[in-house]
Amino acid sequence: MFGTLIKHDIPMVAGDHPELDESKHLDDDEHTKYQMRIGMLNWIVTIVRFDIAFAVSSLSRFIACPRQGHMDRALYVFGYIKKYSNRRIRIDSRDPIVVASGAEGNLEIDISKKLLEQYPDAMEQKDNKLPMPLFDELAISTYIDSDHAHDKVSRRSITEIIIFVGRTPVFALVRRQGAIETSTYSAEFMAMKTAVEEVMSVRYMLRCQGYSPDTDSR
Repeated sequence: MFGTLIKHDIPMVAGDHPELDESKHLDDDEHTKYQMRIGMLNWIVTIVRFDIAFAVSSLSRFIACPRQGHMDRALYVFGYIKKYSNRRIRIDSRDPIVVASGAEGNLEIDISKKLLEQYPDAMEQKDNKLPMPLFDELAISTYIDSDHAHDKVSRRSITEIIIFVGRTPVFALVRRQGAIETSTYSAEFMAMKTAVEEVMSVRYMLRCQGYSPDTDSR
């Protein structure tokens, strides 16, 4: 089904935009194979291979009418998986490792007071029926980014989010934004809005399991 796969160091070439591909359209048989391969890649992402999520999200847009270039890119992702077939997620509840980069001092800044000045009525909703916390607090760290106007045809941006509980990634999202944002600021703002909603879900999940989320989730 795959032929001879060439191993690759990365799942997708930097700066690649599949929507600009002008190679020939696939015939019915190859079209079906492309859909099967994208389906397999989506399942691989689901079983915690978050490192290929961006590439798979980008290629999933073309399952209705793929071209040969899209098929080549899908095989490129499988070549990456072949080279790094043993990657896995380790369950580790310890606080996340912060690599020194000059910005780590910002983690010590408590911005909650400043936010309360702007939003004095804001508060996290809690269900009174949740169980009492039975374990120590777990740190939640969220990394967010957006690729402004990634799609060169529709000009839609990409939201990218990954959430860690301790040192364990528990949630990843790579998705095109629903609206066309006209600036990097607005694209980043929409990505942060989505991230906040997902963090709220993770905090609620932890409380349901008897854990207390870190008060200063980052």
